[in-house]
Amino acid sequence: ISNIRYNAEYMGNPALKMFPLFTRQHPSLLRTSGRVLLRRLSNGSEPPFPPNTKKVPILSDVYKMLTNRELFYQSKLTDGAKTNPAYRGIISLNWALFTAAGVIYFYYTQKKSTHNDAKMIAEPVADMNKNFGLYFDHTLLKADARASEIKNLCEEAAKYKFYSVCVGSSWARFARQTLDNLDGGRSVKVCAVVGFPLGANHTSGKKAEAVAAVQDGAEEVDMVLHIGKLKDGDFEYVEQDIREVQQAIKTVKNVAPALLKVIIETSLLNEAEKKMASKICAKLKVDFIKTSTGFSTNGATESDVRLMHSIVSPSGVRVKASGGIRSDEDALKMIRAGASRIGASKTVDIVSAHQAGGSASKGQTAPSSDSSQY
Repeated sequence: ISNIRYNAEYMGNPALKMFPLFTRQHPSLLRTSGRVLLRRLSNGSEPPFPPNTKKVPILSDVYKMLTNRELFYQSKLTDGAKTNPAYRGIISLNWALFTAAGVIYFYYTQKKSTHNDAKMIAEPVADMNKNFGLYFDHTLLKADARASEIKNLCEEAAKYKFYSVCVGSSWARFARQTLDNLDGGRSVKVCAVVGFPLGANHTSGKKAEAVAAVQDGAEEVDMVLHIGKLKDGDFEYVEQDIREVQQAIKTVKNVAPALLKVIIETSLLNEAEKKMASKICAKLKVDFIKTSTGFSTNGATESDVRLMHSIVSPSGVRVKASGGIRSDEDALKMIRAGASRIGASKTVDIVSAHQAGGSASKGQTAPSSDSSQY
C-alpha cells in the first residue's frame, strides 16, 4: 500500500493520491471509501466494478487489497504490530465498524440509485450524438433475409457508424466481405447468432456453428442458452453448454478471440430463473448477457436490464438489450438501466431521430412475437 503513493504520482492521477491519506489515518476506511473511489475511477470503456485493470494496472493491486482482509493487514501493519493483540484488536474493531458503515452506505445508495455504473455509461450519450450509433448492433435475422438486404444492412452500418451488424451465422462471411469493401466498413464488426432462436441445439452443434462463423469473419457471437434445461434446474448442463462455446470461439486458429454474448430469453423466465442465468454468466465471465432473441413472447424491459446488470456487472460482464427497442427513447431507457449494447432492426430510425432530438416511434407499442421486434 505504501507504493500506491508513488504509482499515483507516476500516473499523475490526483484521485489516487488520496489513498495514502486513508492509510495513515483510518486504515479500515480505505476498504469502504476506497471501493467508492474505485467505482469513480473505473468509468472508462468498461465501467462495471471491479475496475478495468487493463487500462489502469495499479487499480488491480488496490482492488485485491481492499477485498482481502488478511492482505490488508499484512500491507498495513508492521511486524511488531502484528504480534500485539491489543493493537490488532483495536484495528479489528475499527475494521468491523467501518465495514458495517460501508454495508449500510452501499445498501442505501444502491437503493436510491441502483445502477450508478449504468449512469456512467449513459451520461456521455447526451453530448455524443455523433457516436450514439456505437451502442448498436444493426440487426437482420428474419428467415427470408436475402443477400441484397444483408448488403443494405452493411451499407447502413458503415454510413451511420454502428458498432456491428448482427446476422445469421451463414451470412457472416458475406457481411464481412461486404463491409471490407465499403468506406468506413472495416471498423464495423460482424456479429453472428448461434443456436438461434430456440437454444435447444446440441452443444456440439452450437460449437461447430460458432467456430465456423468466427472463421468466416464474425468477431462476436450471440448464442442462445438452453432455456428448457435452465427451467428444469439442470444448471450444470447450461453452464457447460455456454463454457464449451466460449472456449471454442476464444481458441480458433489464426483468428482473434471473439466476444460471446449469451441470450437468456427473459420473457420465458421467472425472476429466479433470470437471476440464475445471470449468475451463471457472471461465473463464466462471458462478455455480455443479452435479454432476448426478439422472436419470443416479449423483448427487453428496463426491470430485466437492471436485474441482470446488478448481478453480472461486478464480474465485468456487460448487458445487451434487444427486442422491442424501436425508438431513441426506448434505447436511452435501456442504456440508463445498465445496457452498454443495443440490438435493434430499426437502428437507422432510432439514431436519426436521436440526432434530430426526436423519437423514432414515440408512443408506439412494439409487436410481441414477430422478427420485427428485434
